[in-house]
Amino acid sequence: MGNKQNNRDYPIHPAVIERLTKPLALKLYKKLIEKKTELSNRPFTSKHALSHLGRERGGDQADQVNRLQEEAKHTGQMKRDLSLLEKILQALERMENGRYGICEQTDEVIELRRLESLPWTTLSIEGAEITESEDLLKHAR
Repeated sequence: MGNKQNNRDYPIHPAVIERLTKPLALKLYKKLIEKKTELSNRPFTSKHALSHLGRERGGDQADQVNRLQEEAKHTGQMKRDLSLLEKILQALERMENGRYGICEQTDEVIELRRLESLPWTTLSIEGAEITESEDLLKHAR
């Protein structure tokens, strides 16, 4: 009974626990949830900041340019946050289906240190290098 409750609290596939060990899998799961919560709350702050900027009408051209730059900065941050949030949601999904910690490029296990620093990563170091090389070749054409 305790095991079922634990699985409900932490929907981590047994293959992920076997690959990473239970303490590490739980640690990474909690990191992902904490970052998800942080990012989920962030757009409201940015939206508030943007609405504040929108109320500041008038001023000279320099003031208007500064407001536009601030709006662009906040919009860019919101886009980066949404992109990261999507990666986190996908990582949580991979934890549930058993693919978490497996490189999408090489199908090998992602280095534990890499997962600890970037728990939403989908690539091992080798996989990231391959992807980067492929991207460089695409852009060179």
